[in-house]
Amino acid sequence: MIANENLRQLFDDYIEERRASPIPGFSVEVLTHLTRYLPTAGEGDGLVMYARLTEAEALRQIRDQLGFFASRTHPLEWKVYDLDRPANLKALLEAEGLAAHHDEVFMVR
Repeated sequence: MIANENLRQLFDDYIEERRASPIPGFSVEVLTHLTRYLPTAGEGDGLVMYARLTEAEALRQIRDQLGFFASRTHPLEWKVYDLDRPANLKALLEAEGLAAHHDEVFMVR
């Protein structure tokens, strides 16, 4: 079993490596505390991933991203990992009207 502090560092390293990685069919925008993916074909869901938000900025950032994608008429999928920050990110997103669908797993070897 990996200690919590080691798991946090491993996840942070993963985010640093992956947060600017392209996804086919999307343009990537690496923002200070999250990564935003926009569909390049002009239709489809936008993605937000790799959140590293403080408690103080989380709600504002959530609302900013919701507004950003709504202004472009893209539905938004926000991928939430257990180690994203803040720890209550999923609850904050649900309170703003997003619905959880299925769990995804981050596995380390």
